[in-house]
Amino acid sequence: MVKIHCAKPQFAGQYSVRLNRGVSVQQLAEVLNVSESAIREKFRLLDGICSEAVTLLADKPATAGMFRVLKQMKPFRQIDVVQVMINLGNFSTKLASAMLQATLPDQLTEVAAAKALRGTSSEVLQRLERELAAVQADTRLLEENYGPANLQLAIIKTYIAVTLLENAAVVRWLAKSQPEYLLQLQRISEIKDLPAHFS
Repeated sequence: MVKIHCAKPQFAGQYSVRLNRGVSVQQLAEVLNVSESAIREKFRLLDGICSEAVTLLADKPATAGMFRVLKQMKPFRQIDVVQVMINLGNFSTKLASAMLQATLPDQLTEVAAAKALRGTSSEVLQRLERELAAVQADTRLLEENYGPANLQLAIIKTYIAVTLLENAAVVRWLAKSQPEYLLQLQRISEIKDLPAHFS
């Protein structure tokens, strides 16, 4: 009997680790409740992506479409694009495509460079402008939502820390009656900032 860890991996490399330990694609598909073709596709997802870019994206909400775009770039450019995406907190295929369009041909793989040279520069510029406008609109929307959410967090934290957690009677009652609530309130009062993926 083969024992298989059931957690769904985020990256294809994690499937590979399990297969390198003797677990077949069929067994893995059965345990994860996904098709064998989906697992094989995950294997190929990171082919052509440099290890530094994979490491940077390890805990980020990266999409398969984004990886398909990154594969068209050389490793150094992949790292640059991934760092820009991390700084913006945006891992969309749209942003990756816009960055691909702005990439010089010598920073693209041979196939992607040949494809880029075939497109007319006016078409490329128009498409780039549309994609960048869409990314800017998405970023603006996030910024608009992030500011008020941060303000609400500051108000809630202050209320919890000053009004509730500094009141000995409230803390005693929570500790006795609802200890899990007390723990959660303490965690909320210790939050420094909203996570980047909030909103």
